[in-house]
Amino acid sequence: MSKVDCLKRYINIIQCIQSHKNGYPSRKDIIDFLENRKDVKGLSERTFRHDIEDIPTIFGIEIKYNSQERGYYIPNNDNNPLINILLESFEIVNAFGGYKALPDFIIPEKQRSRGLQHLIPLKKAIEESILVAFNYKKFYPEIEQKRKIKPYALKESRGRWYLLGIDYEKEHATLKSFGLDRIDNLEISTIRFKKEIELEVLIKNYDHSFAMFTDGEPERVILSFDLRDGKYVEAMPIHKSQIITYKNDRVQVELYICITLDFIMELMSRSWSLEIIKPISLRERMHKIYLDAAERNK
Repeated sequence: MSKVDCLKRYINIIQCIQSHKNGYPSRKDIIDFLENRKDVKGLSERTFRHDIEDIPTIFGIEIKYNSQERGYYIPNNDNNPLINILLESFEIVNAFGGYKALPDFIIPEKQRSRGLQHLIPLKKAIEESILVAFNYKKFYPEIEQKRKIKPYALKESRGRWYLLGIDYEKEHATLKSFGLDRIDNLEISTIRFKKEIELEVLIKNYDHSFAMFTDGEPERVILSFDLRDGKYVEAMPIHKSQIITYKNDRVQVELYICITLDFIMELMSRSWSLEIIKPISLRERMHKIYLDAAERNK
């Protein structure tokens, strides 16, 4: 059996356990799932046991057996984004894997996030707490600077990847984000540093943010959209705090979120039917943006 077949079997086992209706599929449930996917036939007890043991080593995803439920489960399944990334990528590869080239009826997005070649070296630097240096070019003002950074984490937001880190040469420096698409001449040093921020604290900084900006305090925001836009917002929530309410021919969206520049840009993309109910300060701010735009485009 090829290594590709083994990997497909591993991922399908993970998918079966994650998506099973009662959360605890038995060995028979998993084998039936694999056979329906046509990835295996007649899986032996020995091979199945080895697969369950191999998956944590290869993917870092632990699988346990619950004797009371008589089935397998993944601890912290709901809080593990790695599983979703893995399964989504696998579904795409699996769907197109039978073709030597993409057929005409599959039309992928031509825009690609730049800077992805930095992911692996930055990941290593973060794991080993090693300083990195690179040239960084801001969008505004458009200047390029040499930066020395203590790398803490990698974060994805709206199709772009960012490095989260602290300036090495500045005292009392705060956490900053650097778009990987604007990093050039990346150098991984041999200098180690002591981390000053716990990862849990870093992640919590983004709890109430829409994308990458974390300034300001979270506020209760109430928006209203027509049914068409409301359905889109419901299908792809603006923020994890989102609460949807249907009122007559409108969809009301309640959020607890920081009102940042990137959040305002997201609201502008729904201007077609957007009504801002609360807070009034946001309504007035958006009103001025629309007035200025109308003046520029009259």
